[in-house]
Amino acid sequence: MSDLEDDVMERLAARIAYTYARLLTVCAALPIPVALPKGLITHQDTVPAVRRITEVITETLLPDEQRGQLVTAATMWLIAVDLHILLTDEGGEGFIEPRAIGALGVLILAQGDLDALGRWQALNPS
Repeated sequence: MSDLEDDVMERLAARIAYTYARLLTVCAALPIPVALPKGLITHQDTVPAVRRITEVITETLLPDEQRGQLVTAATMWLIAVDLHILLTDEGGEGFIEPRAIGALGVLILAQGDLDALGRWQALNPS
């Protein structure tokens, strides 16, 4: 990989981890907390847990807008992870710049929803 490709992939991995940490924080502060795996974890640990968020979110006591923010953030994170896996799959096409940029883009969307949900949580503690 070139220096640019390495830089983009490092940023993508860091953004995936950062967004997951934000998901972890927001989910822990839900009216009915949702625990996500912590510590030294892999996509095999986190992906099923984040998928589960989109299934159990109807059980939380959140207004529709905040529920939508959480589902959108979780879904965007899952998309970014899927793209990251495609980018790093040894049997695949390898680094494709638009795919990497797309992954970073969906993480920006996820972060916006997590920020909005976090602000709402701060104003409406459970």
